[in-house]
Amino acid sequence: MLALSSTRKGQDFLQSGSSRHVQSKFMRESLLSERVKRSSEAELRLLLPDASVVQIGGKLIDGGVVTLMPVIEEIRSNLKAHKMVVAAGSGKRARHVIAVGEDLGLPTGVLAELRRLDTELNSHILGALLAPDGIAELTHAEMVRMLPAVLEISHGAVFNSVPPYDLWEQPSPTGSVTPQTGADMGAFLFADTCGVSDLIYVRDVDGLLTADPRQDSRARLIKSAGARELLKSGPKTSCIDYDVIKALTSSRLVKRILIVNGLKRGRLTAALNGENAGTVITKG
Repeated sequence: MLALSSTRKGQDFLQSGSSRHVQSKFMRESLLSERVKRSSEAELRLLLPDASVVQIGGKLIDGGVVTLMPVIEEIRSNLKAHKMVVAAGSGKRARHVIAVGEDLGLPTGVLAELRRLDTELNSHILGALLAPDGIAELTHAEMVRMLPAVLEISHGAVFNSVPPYDLWEQPSPTGSVTPQTGADMGAFLFADTCGVSDLIYVRDVDGLLTADPRQDSRARLIKSAGARELLKSGPKTSCIDYDVIKALTSSRLVKRILIVNGLKRGRLTAALNGENAGTVITKG
């Protein structure tokens, strides 16, 4: 509300009694109204349309030089042609920390903070390995301020893909104290916020399989599928969190997810070039 002493003229203000109000379609409306919120929507801007999010699974990081270095070398070989935001996934340590915390009766918010802090160690590892190529490891706060400039300089950055919800993590609707939002979902949320060109999950398997190959030798690769189809009748086990597939059905900017095998040279490169080198999950 602005006083009458304002010097502004024209249609910017609506005079009412002894005061002037900013002319707006939100006047006398509740900002909690879905109708009002929908009326203000505009086409979303793509913040990083020429970059890809590449999330490296925790199992690849846990495997050390044998499983991780081939992925690092392939990322390195693609830096000139592709901008990449490399996301660190959670591994064995994070799962162990969660298990110990649950055994101690710690609440969801504390467990979420512990998982983020533990996964940060994986981020440090990736950042150290890519440091010779000028790739910087950024904190969550630095991602907001520095990422566009860093990508222009070096075509790459590393970050911890567990979101910093910490004590504000939502409790599970099932009643479990295990935090819902892990590294896989964090990579998805970042990609959907920034409107990147591709979201690629790098795993130690060829992609999404019809069953767990350790339990069923007949398991086969699902080359492509729709998110709704998978939620309705997909396999019970998955190499990415099913919450990501569920979120894809209502995403605004991410239209598909790619899953590739980081142990097989060239699969990540093919995915960066827009090819289906593993599994493609579409929004439909």
